[in-house]
Amino acid sequence: MAESLFDSFIQIIATIATSLLHLIIYSWKGLWSMVLDRNLADKMTNELAHSQDFEEWLARATELDILTGSDVWRNNHRSNVYDYSLILSRRYHLKKVRESKDISAMMYLLRSGLLRNLGGITDPRLFCHSYLGTKHLIESYMDEVVSQLEHVADTSHATLSRQAKIDFFMETRQSFGSSALLLHGGASFGMYHLGVVKTLFEHGLLPRIISGASVGALVAALVCVRTDEELPGIFQEGGIDLRAFQRVGVRGNLSRKLTRLMTQGYLIDIKVLQNCIETNVGNLTFDEAFKKTKRVLNITVPSSRKSEGPQLLNYITSPNVLISSAALVSASMLGFSSTADLMAKDKSGNIVRWTPSAMNYTSPITPSFFSYGVVSPETPLTRLSELFNVNHFIVSQANPYIVPFMSRGLKDRKSGGSDRFGYSAGYMERIARVILAEIKHRMGQLNQIGILPHVFVQLVEEKVSGNVTIVPEVQLQDFLTLVSNPTHESIQYWILKGEQSTWPFLSMLKYRLMIELALDRILLQLRAEASASAAAVQAGIDAQHQHLSSLGSRNTHHRRQKSGPKRLTPHSSSSTTSYAGSTSHYSPNLTRRGSTANIGSLGTAAGSSSHRLVRMTSHHQPGEQSYLDADPYRNAHDRHNQQHHSAGRGNGGLANGLENDPGRPVPLYDPKRSKSMH
Repeated sequence: MAESLFDSFIQIIATIATSLLHLIIYSWKGLWSMVLDRNLADKMTNELAHSQDFEEWLARATELDILTGSDVWRNNHRSNVYDYSLILSRRYHLKKVRESKDISAMMYLLRSGLLRNLGGITDPRLFCHSYLGTKHLIESYMDEVVSQLEHVADTSHATLSRQAKIDFFMETRQSFGSSALLLHGGASFGMYHLGVVKTLFEHGLLPRIISGASVGALVAALVCVRTDEELPGIFQEGGIDLRAFQRVGVRGNLSRKLTRLMTQGYLIDIKVLQNCIETNVGNLTFDEAFKKTKRVLNITVPSSRKSEGPQLLNYITSPNVLISSAALVSASMLGFSSTADLMAKDKSGNIVRWTPSAMNYTSPITPSFFSYGVVSPETPLTRLSELFNVNHFIVSQANPYIVPFMSRGLKDRKSGGSDRFGYSAGYMERIARVILAEIKHRMGQLNQIGILPHVFVQLVEEKVSGNVTIVPEVQLQDFLTLVSNPTHESIQYWILKGEQSTWPFLSMLKYRLMIELALDRILLQLRAEASASAAAVQAGIDAQHQHLSSLGSRNTHHRRQKSGPKRLTPHSSSSTTSYAGSTSHYSPNLTRRGSTANIGSLGTAAGSSSHRLVRMTSHHQPGEQSYLDADPYRNAHDRHNQQHHSAGRGNGGLANGLENDPGRPVPLYDPKRSKSMH
């Protein structure tokens, strides 16, 4: 009995010892595996950052996601960062309404919850785990929304006209808002913007609204004067004409530029820069470039007025200004070049100086240029939001005095945990941020009492922040070429830098812009169909008019032949004249009936639409835009102004003005008003 108890005790001790040994070995292996995996992950992250093309980057990102378990994280829809229960509910109801095939309920449900950041689905922290995307729940929800928007556009419902669709999508996009790409800075680093634009363009994520300042204005001008077919050419080696700088030769060396800066106050000869810009941009105005490419170019230029901040030039505020001159003036910021004038085309096409309100664009290194920081007038970003309904900013930041202190954001997310997005990327960077914030605070105090040198005021007033900020990863040797003349080799170097900085942001930008780009695409398609239909109807009206005119002429001729050689009496003359008059009266009658029609009701009835179209087409001058192909941003701005003026007449005036406005779209997506679609 005692021996059996002793044997049992020994077995228990052996079992415990074996279990402890296995636990120690397993823990050691796990710890060692974690060390190895971390080392491997760090190695792969470094290789990922230095990928030479997107295919190479994508392959490494896929391997890295599997290694770090990010694919498992994506499959689990639970997270405290966003309201996953709300997204689950929205997706469920969207699928149910799609199965019911109730187009009115679908439009109502889409419109009622179409927000860019619904439930926090675009929170940056949701994109700092995986390089390839975010939660699969969010991705499937976005896919469902876009699919139903396309279904509404393609459906042929008896109670849903084409104009009703246009109204619905116009109002939906007005509510959803627009995105803008801001290109900021800075000397030779500014060529980095080309890489950002190239990546966004190749993946179908380039916003139509692009704004530039300083060297960013030069890049924005290069992009916005070219169509989608022409744009890839500037990304190729030799795609940008640099002969203006090549002719300078050794005269453009660093010592000469520094001497020019100390003696004359600017770095680059204005004539050289002007020659380069005009060669690559041409003499297009803002309005001409918009009509050619449909891109909305905005350029920020300084103003010497103490009561005004930088001016935002675009095809609405300055349609006749030459883009090349605006880019040149913007490049004059911070002494990049000497003074320049804004030029414009007059009504005869002659190039003249543009000086509205006696504005004088002088050297930017003056107290008056930076006085806007004290007066705090309307900023260019605020103006951009007002004009084009922009509520989402993508910033490409290349200012050399800001870039070293900014986090790489998503590029560093896998090297230090989930809190690495734009907030902290290591203790050294945290310390650098604190030091920079303290320096800017002290400089701001000096600026308020007026003793800060004006050259440093821009460092204090620089407050360009976006919903997504992309910055390059620069090395010390990059600063050695900060003011060097551009070459084809240096441009390709910075383009690759821009691509490498943008690839990690593609998944985030895709789901931030997915619905907006779908709305743009659908509206362009509907307008094209409406324009084609209008042209076809007008062609039919013209053919009918010619047929009736020829028929009336033949009847008149036949009647005259039937009357024979009999001399015309006053009665017969009156009869002939009366008949001819009734025939000639038919054509103006078409135009008169059409001129009183409301174009907003286009397509509601086949019999009456032909007359409604007469007003739009017969009075449409060459080169003008009709309602169907007008820019949606301008329409939104005009409607906003109309409502603003109506508000000044009191609540009653506002209500009456909106209710009686024939151009105001009716909210047809409300199922309670579905009968109004007829």
